[in-house]
Amino acid sequence: MCDQNTLHLRCSPLFQSLSAAEFSLLGENARYGTYQKGDNIGFAEGASEYLYFIVSGRVKLCEIDEDGNELIKEILRENDFFGQLTAENESFHFEYVEAISGRVLICKIPPVVIKDVMRTNPNFSFTITSEVWNRYKNIEKRFRNVAYLKDVRTRLINFFKDWAVVEGKREGDSVTLKNYLTHKDIASLICSTRVTVTNILNELRTSGNINYSKSQIVITDINKFIAA
Repeated sequence: MCDQNTLHLRCSPLFQSLSAAEFSLLGENARYGTYQKGDNIGFAEGASEYLYFIVSGRVKLCEIDEDGNELIKEILRENDFFGQLTAENESFHFEYVEAISGRVLICKIPPVVIKDVMRTNPNFSFTITSEVWNRYKNIEKRFRNVAYLKDVRTRLINFFKDWAVVEGKREGDSVTLKNYLTHKDIASLICSTRVTVTNILNELRTSGNINYSKSQIVITDINKFIAA
């Protein structure tokens, strides 16, 4: 029977290849923290001390530009992780992390412990490096959309299409998403403005392509939405 410190890890697909001894090692070094929506997780002060695994909830990784505007680097969800595994992964640099769902549970583990397990467990090493690679590819895809798709409406529709694939609950042709992003958040992710995003969402609602409230967004017909 596993203790509380390894229970959450055992449920994550990231750690399915670990042995009982490896689970025990991670559990001995794991620390947990619970955060509410709007809480700053306070990563920046101890960037090299821990890797942060999201047990539940969602967070946004942010920077502040030279004009004082918030730039969202990534939205991360359950089973994602952030922090520096090595000194070289500067592409994931960010200044602060904020909880954006009602409750976020974080498990933090020193990177030296993770690297020790990676050295002795090739399957675990492959899982972690694959996740890092997928993150790079997703960021690259988003940057390409911003660089080559000049039309904000198209960028917004592509953003919702990708969001629906990752988190959408599909029933027939309709897809329902939990609405935890503000219009300002979405604007930051697609390099637009809050006003422009709000106007396009209102147009899509008026045309019947979406319905949205504070709690959820419903894409009424995903195929028609993509072609909208």
